[in-house]
Amino acid sequence: MTNHKNEPLTEVKYDKFIHDKKGIRLTKGKETEFIYFTEQNDKNFAD
Repeated sequence: MTNHKNEPLTEVKYDKFIHDKKGIRLTKGKETEFIYFTEQNDKNFAD
């Protein structure tokens, strides 16, 4: 998983993910990790 600049956020080792307006919930077995989204002042992500 990467951000808009292709910087790694976390290793892909999960069985499923659920997206909501606050972030992404990553699940593998009974373990869960949550990556929160942050507000961006500049909504244009093109470099």
